[in-house]
Amino acid sequence: MLTKALGFTVDGLAMEAELFMPVDSRATVVLCHGIPSGSPPEPNDAGYAGFARTLAGRGYEAAWFNFRGARDAPGDFAPDGWARDRAWAG
Repeated sequence: MLTKALGFTVDGLAMEAELFMPVDSRATVVLCHGIPSGSPPEPNDAGYAGFARTLAGRGYEAAWFNFRGARDAPGDFAPDGWARDRAWAG
């Protein structure tokens, strides 16, 4: 499996994403995290990155990113900005 770190800038915010690519891919899945939380993630929770890695292990190309203000992403929780955040994917 190949892993590629992706970076993009939206509204001056440096956003991060990651792509997991198995040798033979069945389909592509993009995981978008947009639910902010007031509490820290569970210590054993690998988040969307872990979910994407699991999907790739099962033959699906998988990418993940956090919308602005969600988990470790910069910026403020702003649903109106999420349309611009997701533009990196296509």
